[in-house]
Amino acid sequence: MMDSMRRHASGWVAKILIGLLVLSFAVWGINDVFRGTNDDAVATVGEQKVTSAAFQQQFENQLRQLSRQTGQTITPDQARQFGLDRQILSEMVRDAALRQKSTDLKLVIPNDLIVQEIAANPAFQNAKGEFDPGALREILQANGISEPQFLANEAANRLRQVLADAVSANVKVPDALVEAALRNLNETRDARYFVLNTDPAKVAEPQDADVQKFYDENQPTFTAPAYRSVALMTAEPADLAPGMTVTPDELNAAYERRKEEYGTPERRLLQQLTFPSADEATKALARIRAGEDFLAIAKERGVTEQDATLGEVTRNTLPDPALAEAAFALAEGAVSEPVQGRLAIALVRVTKIVPGTQQTLDEVRADVEQKLKLDKAKDEILVLHDKVEDARAGGASFDEIANDLKLTLTTIPAVDAKGLGKDGKPLTPAIAAPVLQAAFESDEGVENDAVATPTEGFAWFEVREVIPSAVRPLDEVRADAVAAWKKRELRKLALDNARALSERAAKGESFDALATESTAEIKTVSGLKRSAKDETFDGPALSALFGTADKAAGFAPRSDGASAIIFEAGTLQSPAFDGTSEQAKAIRAELARAQANDLFAMYMANLQLKLGVNVNAALWAQMSGNGG
Repeated sequence: MMDSMRRHASGWVAKILIGLLVLSFAVWGINDVFRGTNDDAVATVGEQKVTSAAFQQQFENQLRQLSRQTGQTITPDQARQFGLDRQILSEMVRDAALRQKSTDLKLVIPNDLIVQEIAANPAFQNAKGEFDPGALREILQANGISEPQFLANEAANRLRQVLADAVSANVKVPDALVEAALRNLNETRDARYFVLNTDPAKVAEPQDADVQKFYDENQPTFTAPAYRSVALMTAEPADLAPGMTVTPDELNAAYERRKEEYGTPERRLLQQLTFPSADEATKALARIRAGEDFLAIAKERGVTEQDATLGEVTRNTLPDPALAEAAFALAEGAVSEPVQGRLAIALVRVTKIVPGTQQTLDEVRADVEQKLKLDKAKDEILVLHDKVEDARAGGASFDEIANDLKLTLTTIPAVDAKGLGKDGKPLTPAIAAPVLQAAFESDEGVENDAVATPTEGFAWFEVREVIPSAVRPLDEVRADAVAAWKKRELRKLALDNARALSERAAKGESFDALATESTAEIKTVSGLKRSAKDETFDGPALSALFGTADKAAGFAPRSDGASAIIFEAGTLQSPAFDGTSEQAKAIRAELARAQANDLFAMYMANLQLKLGVNVNAALWAQMSGNGG
């Protein structure tokens, strides 16, 4: 829920309010709660504790996620410099306060409800829309979260939702704020403009001193990433599958288990009429069998053909078993006897039958055999994993193990955290992301655990050399430095020329004459909005245009870095405010969400103040790397 709140608060409308309430974090943060305590917990809130183990696990999870998102390995020290440790502690203190308040209020989220919601989440379902425990475990494993921890997090999220809804209920947004937001969105402006191009030839070749200075000032641009030289040994089910044997009996049994995959169920187009009593349903059935039209009786009862039609369904997609049993026992065109369903008594008519299909084993033999071999290979992988681990425990080298067990062994001279070689190109074949991440979290001489791959295999790796990140020598990147220097100088020249023309227009020179002097064609554009970018007026140009007075001239750079727009702003047009419009309703709802988020943040700050937050200063100093 809090993630959702943060997403809603990231829009520009929410930022209108953020300045009003951001100080609450400075006032009620955790900066002033570092006091001595004999407790071995990192922090306590009321009777709730934030344990060092829980904090460390959360810190490591966040570190892995950040590394994946940025494509670069972020060390714990770097994360602490960014303040990640304090942010995580703050969030865990907040969650502890919520747990305490929930306990005080005796709020409980039933486990059955959480399980039902998890099972209904499409992220954890297979292609048939069924809950897939394997998909859940795979996602949790990739994020370093255990199942109990995940369930606890989900329960905490729902408790937060309950408290947030209670705190922020009935939020009212003033019309003046809605009007200001709509005006910002919908104001329009016309403009006359021309494009001023700058000839790259006007940028002279740089002197050696210019290149050296540019190189010195922009060294991050010319810095090579850190690399790892890695020995990689892999075992994948797909590699073992061709060697698996399958008996005829196993093949027949596998086909029977997977039969649904090789066929389509029978589908029927159904119509339904419901009745409050069996007597009324029986009377209606008698009229139908006497020749009256099914839909005529439906119309008589105020039911349209669209409402009476259930659509084309399979037996399994009908939610009412009694209805399904009756409907799939009928011939095409027939009407059922009255059926006692879950909600009402119904008559069902079958208007169309689409027969099911079923491929024979002979037709799908190759596919069934391939899948069965792959299943066997997945079991064999576990046996192979144990053999590798036994050999490693016995002191065997990677080369010896790969040779004895006939595993693929690859030595990668250099790879960066994004999976690129020193030539800047992706490795072929690519290293699985979990293996690459683990390699960059390791070091030379470290024995690493096997990494489960996304295809249910295993990878073992050794970091054989760590090549630190380093600034490339100028001689090696001189061509890139010269090109970047020229690009910067060309952009500066383009802006200087545009600024000079704009200033001349401001002093009274004719806009048309300036365009003629620049051998540029004047064009017009109408109805521009702040948020409506086009090929010419991108973000910087729109910002400049709407920041210019009516009838005044202005300029803005273009994204190519070699040209600029010179424009003459038209009169700003503001539409009449209609607080009942759909757009106004949407804006009001977004502003209400933003206010609700801020109210909840203030509530949480005040709750922590009342409950009392204590951080074990000595333990925190050790965990944050500031201890002695």
